[in-house]
Amino acid sequence: MLSQSRNHILLEIGGYGIHYSVNYQRVLKQSHGRQFEGRIGTCILPIGIGIPAALGFVLRPGPHKLQFSLGGNVFVDTRQFGGTDIFLYLGTALGYRFEPGNQLWYVFASVNPMLKTDPTPHRLIDPDPIGILSGGLGIGWKLK
Repeated sequence: MLSQSRNHILLEIGGYGIHYSVNYQRVLKQSHGRQFEGRIGTCILPIGIGIPAALGFVLRPGPHKLQFSLGGNVFVDTRQFGGTDIFLYLGTALGYRFEPGNQLWYVFASVNPMLKTDPTPHRLIDPDPIGILSGGLGIGWKLK
């Protein structure tokens, strides 16, 4: 059975946070073995701050689930002398989620192909994005 709790907290290594992230996830809709969810989080590092966000869905009733999402991360690099630099990571995630019945926790793993762009004020799209193949491992807690 899919989660009855609509509010979740996620801790993830890798994924959209690139290094790690702490996220709030909200189940937006669920029915017939499918669950649509959105999440937003933060990643604070000595080199900057990231704000990962994603929209996704989970398929299959039972403890073994397939999850897919579209998302990204706005990362502000604070190492620039006298200013900052902003990077935009856009990508997808395809993963597996183990969610045992009647438990308040679950674990997940994903593959995250992404594009890293460096938009500047005079052009919205970076003409030379960098492809990144990342992965994520995490644990989620369903809040009552």
